[in-house]
Amino acid sequence: MRPAGCARRRIRARLVTDLPDPDSPTSPSVRPGRRSKATSETARTVRRRDAKSTASPRTDSTASAGIVAAGAGRDAETAWRPAILPAPGGRLLVFAVGCASAGVPASWAADPQRPGVARIGEADDESARRIARHVESWRKPGDTVVVSIHWGGNWGYAIPGEHRRFATILAAEAGVDIVHGHSSHHPIALETVDGRPVLYGCGDFINDYEGISGYEAYRPDLSLAYVIDIGDGPTRVTMVPFRMRRFRLERATAADAKWLAQRLDRECRRLGSRIALDGDGCLVLQA
Repeated sequence: MRPAGCARRRIRARLVTDLPDPDSPTSPSVRPGRRSKATSETARTVRRRDAKSTASPRTDSTASAGIVAAGAGRDAETAWRPAILPAPGGRLLVFAVGCASAGVPASWAADPQRPGVARIGEADDESARRIARHVESWRKPGDTVVVSIHWGGNWGYAIPGEHRRFATILAAEAGVDIVHGHSSHHPIALETVDGRPVLYGCGDFINDYEGISGYEAYRPDLSLAYVIDIGDGPTRVTMVPFRMRRFRLERATAADAKWLAQRLDRECRRLGSRIALDGDGCLVLQA
């Protein structure tokens, strides 16, 4: 649980859940050093596509560029260790795990003698409480905690009931400030639980999947940058819409922003939340 009397600090959190692979012919030419300068303090969580290379020099190169990683390591201890960044009044702790439902097999799990990822089998109550205990062992007064989970499928808007239950245990019972879900290649619904944002699937921000056909109805070319302000007042979640084109991000048109807002609002209504457009063309979560 959040320590008694611990004031909630205002913080703006940005997470990178994937980085380009410099060895891939389909990846954009972005070096980690440039990325870290652009995002200042950056935490990277490891997605499924990165799992097999977690012990490679690639992870070391991000560390040398000032990008701290979570969710993978050279053994179980380092894989489960949070990324720790300075934050007003305390620290930002980012814990990252991969789930079997997102295609993370048991063979990828780190153990005391083998590199790999922090993995849970199912998003069930037992796993949620295991993570809650792990968070509590690291948290200090004034810390802000993010749990980043790679779970669920790549396409579609359905959110399993067990994911909502899992998030409720983390947010309402364990006091996790942000539950950051990813695996879907397009944004899906979000809500607040006990005043804390739960992002069930943030979609891809930028990727190397352009040109893949068959999923046009989901508009995977549209992405969102999530800006989350946590302070003494209500938490605010603002989403800046972009369009991916030729490995670049362009600001989404007004029509695209409206489409994305309407689609997410439709899905968020099922969870009791709403999405609106503000005067700058950004999406805003209304809990």
